Amino acid sequence: MAELSQQKREELFDKLIKTYNDFEENHSPYLFENLFLEEMIKRKIKVKDLAERCGVEKKTVQRCRNNAFSVSKRMIIILCIGIGTGKEKCEEMLNAKKFKFTNSSTDTFYKSILELREPLSVDVVNEFIDKFNDMHKSNPAFKKIQRFRNIYMLKNR
Repeated sequence: MAELSQQKREELFDKLIKTYNDFEENHSPYLFENLFLEEMIKRKIKVKDLAERCGVEKKTVQRCRNNAFSVSKRMIIILCIGIGTGKEKCEEMLNAKKFKFTNSSTDTFYKSILELREPLSVDVVNEFIDKFNDMHKSNPAFKKIQRFRNIYMLKNR
């Protein structure tokens, strides 16, 4: 077998790095859309059902699944709640988009809901938020947790 020249080695290495970077950017199992799709398939959840549960349009779920737009931290959380992933899987999805849970009361509340590992609708989550806020309304230092807007329900009224 012939020895590779230094120039050929450098060309091959450059090609290797380009291929590696392309693979990382486009095919990584750690990309949000791959993790999201994997969870939907694992739990046999249809786009339409998840959209209704999360209070968003079907197109929004499809766009998240296909990485067609920049998904927010809050959207990832509500999708994870709608799917019923645990906190760890949601953290993995958040990390894929460079988000993290903080120590805020809101994020602590979301992590607690995710630990239920139960697919919940926006309406149920908002009911829990209202009850939680009522429990803490006498505490002046408590920062109220914001309800999720149910876009689906608003459009169908």
